[in-house]
Amino acid sequence: MFCKGFFVSEPFIVRVTTLPEEIMKAQRLRYTVYYKELMNASPEGIDVDAFDEVCDHLVVEEVVSKRIVGTYRLISRETAQRCGAFYSQSEFNIQKLLNSKHNILELGRACVDRAYRSQGIIRLLWKGLADYIHRHNIRYLFGCGSFSGTIPEKYHHGFSYLHYAYMAPEYIRPEVLPANAALLEILAPEKIDITRAWNEIPALLRGYLQVGGWIGQGVFQDFGFSSLDVCVVVDTQRLVLGAYGAR
Repeated sequence: MFCKGFFVSEPFIVRVTTLPEEIMKAQRLRYTVYYKELMNASPEGIDVDAFDEVCDHLVVEEVVSKRIVGTYRLISRETAQRCGAFYSQSEFNIQKLLNSKHNILELGRACVDRAYRSQGIIRLLWKGLADYIHRHNIRYLFGCGSFSGTIPEKYHHGFSYLHYAYMAPEYIRPEVLPANAALLEILAPEKIDITRAWNEIPALLRGYLQVGGWIGQGVFQDFGFSSLDVCVVVDTQRLVLGAYGAR
């Protein structure tokens, strides 16, 4: 149940936290996932940037251990204005989203502790996100979805399948910035192995697609995080609610 902004699902609690010690735990979890697991180096031991001071941090906490086992970073239009831009604007032109009269929310830094990945933590995060969407009347969700590595040919079938099957409508479509756009040859539809394509798509991105998500035009090569990024857009009015966990 939700109580005073909390979602309780024993043995876990899901909530938006403002406590500095919990935010630091979330940043340490992000560091473990995005640096240690992906073999990138960073001396700080936490993943932190300017957005962290002003964004909302959605976390899943294990009640007994007080361990943060899952987290999402949520950036509203107001938060982005305080920081000067959304995070995604460093990789994609999202002007069509910005032009929308509706409330928009950027999702980022989603991760789950490796030891808890069989315990439905991502579903708990999505239930918490569904409540956040309801409370703040969010129409569009968006953010970067990442493929590991910087060699686009490794995901030839996956990127081609996304291009044909999940391209966002033109009126809302993000477009990759040209400076670091991946040179990507799109396969002809008849040459795509759909099973292989689906296996090439990361699990979190598959989740967004399964609830009705789209992707923008192009792929960004993020050499800092050693990833290939697409921009995901979800219209909350077309969410597949059963899969998403919305109420």
